Amino acid sequence: TMVKMWSAFNDYVVSGKGFDPTAGAIARAGAVAADEVNFAPEDIRNNDPAVRSTLISALLCSNATLARNEEGFWAPRGNSSEAPIIVANAKTGVWSADVEKYYERTSEIPFSSSRKM
Repeated sequence: TMVKMWSAFNDYVVSGKGFDPTAGAIARAGAVAADEVNFAPEDIRNNDPAVRSTLISALLCSNATLARNEEGFWAPRGNSSEAPIIVANAKTGVWSADVEKYYERTSEIPFSSSRKM
């Protein structure tokens, strides 16, 4: 679960637990207590351009997906370290399928521990 992020020289807190994108939100650190952050994606605080651009950039580098499982719970598929990125984007109302319509992936260079990238 992502609990903090940094963007445009600001720290942000990410609230919520697990993979549920409808629980919690993102707010500038210090503005409110982390456990008090809980508002709708339409709220202007979730539409901070710096937050959205940082998260969308990370989303474009991710292969993970998020969907409800057979029991109705949100569950990630793919790399578990990428799942918090997908969930944080969904908290702002941005979903992978929507972004992929505008930004076509033309190639991919997989991570390699021997290259350290």
